[in-house]
Amino acid sequence: MIDNFQTDVSMSDQGTLSVWHSAMADYLDFSGSPVGDLEAVKDDAFLSGPVFCAAMKLLSGVDPSGESIGKNIASMRKALSHVTGDERGHATAVEHMLLGEFSAAARAWDAVLETRPGDVLAHKCAHETWFLVGDAPAMLHSASLAISRLDVTHPAFAVAAGQYGFALEENGDYAGAEGWGRLALEIAPTDCWALHCLAHVYETQNRHSDAMALLDAKKPFWSQQNLLNAHIWWHLALRQIEIRDFDSALSVFDAHLRDVAASNRFRLTDGTSLLWRLELEGIDVGDRWAVMAEKWAANATLHTNAFLDMHAALAFTRCPDVPAAQLYFDSLDAAFEGSSDENAKTFQTVVKPLVRAFSRYGSNPLAASRDMETLLPELHRLGGSIVQREIVERSYSSALLATGQDAKSEQWLRPKLAQHPNTSWILRDAARAAIQRGDRAGGTLLQRRADLMFRSF
Repeated sequence: MIDNFQTDVSMSDQGTLSVWHSAMADYLDFSGSPVGDLEAVKDDAFLSGPVFCAAMKLLSGVDPSGESIGKNIASMRKALSHVTGDERGHATAVEHMLLGEFSAAARAWDAVLETRPGDVLAHKCAHETWFLVGDAPAMLHSASLAISRLDVTHPAFAVAAGQYGFALEENGDYAGAEGWGRLALEIAPTDCWALHCLAHVYETQNRHSDAMALLDAKKPFWSQQNLLNAHIWWHLALRQIEIRDFDSALSVFDAHLRDVAASNRFRLTDGTSLLWRLELEGIDVGDRWAVMAEKWAANATLHTNAFLDMHAALAFTRCPDVPAAQLYFDSLDAAFEGSSDENAKTFQTVVKPLVRAFSRYGSNPLAASRDMETLLPELHRLGGSIVQREIVERSYSSALLATGQDAKSEQWLRPKLAQHPNTSWILRDAARAAIQRGDRAGGTLLQRRADLMFRSF
C-alpha cells in the first residue's frame, strides 16, 4: 500500500496503514508512543513496523539479545516473505545493527533511499544511525543524497531538510545549517528536529539572544513533544550556564530532568551532563547526583551504547559508594572481551579508557588529563553531537587548568578560539590560563570578551 510519503509499504490490512500513518506522525513530532502503537499491530506482511520498533530500541541502547527486541526480530523475519526487494533493505540494516555493525546498517538504509527516496523510515534511521556512531561526514553525505532526490512539494521534504541542516551544523557549516533549519521550520512549524538543528547552530556560535528567542517562540510546541522535550530543556539550561544563571539551570534540572524515567537512558544523559557541567563551573549541586546514580543503576550492567556508557560513568564516578557503581565498573571491564565488531572496538579503544579517565578526574586530575588527551582525536566515535561530546573537552580543559598546565592549556585552546571566537567557555578558560601564566592583561582582555558576548547594545 502507498503511504503518506508516497512509498509502497508492505501490509495486508488497510487498518495497518492507519496505524502506520499515526505512528509516523507521532515519531516525526517526537510525541506519543509510536513503538508501542506499532507493536500492537498483527499483520504478518507488515515489515516496516517491526523494523521501526527494533531499530528504535537498538538506537536507544537496549540489549540486542533481550526478549522484547527478540519479538520484533521474529516478526521482521517472518514478514520478509511478503515484501519487495527494495523494502528488504530495511531488514538488512537491522541485521547489521544486531551484529554491532552500525555503520553498515546506515549504509544499508542509504541504499534503500536510492530507490525509495520518499521512504521516511530510511531517512530517519540512516540519519540517526550515523549520529549514533558520530560519523558527521557520512551523515552529511547521506542527508545530501536524501534531500537531492526530493522536491519541496514532497511530503518527506521537511524531514530531509531538517536532517540536512543538522548534518551541516555538525560539519561546521553554520550559515548553511541555519538556512535549511529555518526552511524546515517554515514548512513544518512544529518540526522539533529542525528546531534542534537551530538550537545547535546558536549554541555553537554562542548566539544567546537568538537561541532564547527561538526556544521561547516554539515552547508551546516543543514542551509538549515528550520524546525530545527533556533534551530541549537541556539546551535551554546550557544557555543559562553560559550567562552564569546557575540557579535557573538547577531549576531546569529539578523541574524537567530529575524525574525522567530510568528506562529512558538517552534522556538521563541530559540531566547527568547538566550536573557535570555545573560542577565544572564550581557549583554545588547538592544531592542531585544520588538521584541520577539511582536511575543509572537500573541498567548498570548494560553496555550497548558508547554515548550512554560515558554518561553512566559520570554518575557512578560522583556516587562511587552506591552498590551499582562497582557493578558498573566491573561489568564494563569485562564487556566485549574477544569481540571485534564496530561497537566492540569503540568500547575497547574509546569508552573504557575514557571511563578510567573520568574515574580518576576527582582524585588525580593530572592523570585524567593525560588519559583524555590521547582520546581527543577519537571522541567522535562516542556518537551524539559535538555539543554533547564537548563535556569531555571541557573536562580536559578544566583538568589542565587545575594542575597548572597553563602553557598546554593555551596551546590547546588557541585553535579552538580561532574556530569559535565568541564561545564564552573557551574565552573564560583561555583567560584563566593566561592569568595563571602571569599574563594578567591578556587574561583580562579575554574575560572581557566573554562577558561582552551577552551584553545588549
